[in-house]
Amino acid sequence: MDNGYADPFYFAWFTISEDGIVYLYREYTRKHTDIRIPYSEQGKNAMEMMTKPYVDENGEIKEETEDIEVCVAGLDAFNKHHRDISGKTLIDYYRQGGFTVPFTKAITSRELRKSTFHEYLKPINDKNTDTDYAKFQVFKSCKTFIETFKDLMEEEGNPEVVADDKNDHAYDAVGYGLIYYHSDKSKKTVKEKRIETYKNEAIKRKKKTKKYL
Repeated sequence: MDNGYADPFYFAWFTISEDGIVYLYREYTRKHTDIRIPYSEQGKNAMEMMTKPYVDENGEIKEETEDIEVCVAGLDAFNKHHRDISGKTLIDYYRQGGFTVPFTKAITSRELRKSTFHEYLKPINDKNTDTDYAKFQVFKSCKTFIETFKDLMEEEGNPEVVADDKNDHAYDAVGYGLIYYHSDKSKKTVKEKRIETYKNEAIKRKKKTKKYL
């Protein structure tokens, strides 16, 4: 999520397939020309987008909320604004609106953001079908991301980052999510390798012990 009030905000929803493809399947934002939306109302609206009615086994209509693991938010969301005498952070206002998804701080490195996009958008060849695909894919319903992403430019004199732009909110929010997923996946891979190494060493020690019995 890239927070905003005077500037547009952008909420991005991801899901991960079994083969590791990241899908951007929903967005919530506003245009520069639209009426500004308070943070608490943003939280309320985002929560409503995740809540769907269903009919239970007794024929009663109930509501079910998507199970979202975490909301990766820009660092400003965790800070108190000097003009806000209440002492609340932006997250407090999202909570006030009923947004219940746990928050975590985004890694905001601009260099890492661009390199992560490159990693997830590079073509991978499927040998079975001889077609190319990318590890990051976008639903057609995410029109703001599609429309703004293609117009972003490199920063002059620094091709390692994307230049600041009034329409980079979707890029920032989606970048936060991709970096979080990539980092989390890497940590799990390292942990799994350590566990596997420990198991192999334990087996070796057990075999050596047997030889001396």
